Amino acid sequence: MSREARLAIAWVSAILLLGNACHETTPPFVGQTARLSECGGFAAKGDTLYADPDAYCDAELVHWSYDPVTRVLSLADTRVLLNCCGSRSIQAEARDGVYLINERDQPDGPRCHCQCVYDFALDLAGVPEGELFFKLTRDVEDDPAPAALVIEEMIDLTVSAGSFVVDDTDVGPFCTPL
Repeated sequence: MSREARLAIAWVSAILLLGNACHETTPPFVGQTARLSECGGFAAKGDTLYADPDAYCDAELVHWSYDPVTRVLSLADTRVLLNCCGSRSIQAEARDGVYLINERDQPDGPRCHCQCVYDFALDLAGVPEGELFFKLTRDVEDDPAPAALVIEEMIDLTVSAGSFVVDDTDVGPFCTPL
């Protein structure tokens, strides 16, 4: 076998090994679907993640629900106060047994002189039943501070749903009840 062929085999083997090493950090869920509201939050009062739509403005809450049959975990961070001008996204990954969820707010031009409330929702497919530790961070890209830890909690997925209070600060004029 030529030296070039041996080098090519070694190169392909290294790539495959690296691919397998990366595969170990692949999330245990098989898919994720994000939903983002417009300014004012989701309009659908019937969403099962909202325990009490009349209290929407009272606090920023993380709601969750789990379906053991479909193995889908649904999370929603509601009443998030951000600048009205920007683009938002949410995504999750699992690392070392922790579900890391990151919300991102980035300018898509000059920022406005107003604030709005938004809802971030994420459905994770293929989540095994049991206890799950998650950390929620928020990265406001034009803020010089690094991504902030919003909340970290343990969820018992044998219970079908729950909520956590993130912030109960009065956001007054920036929020209209759904």
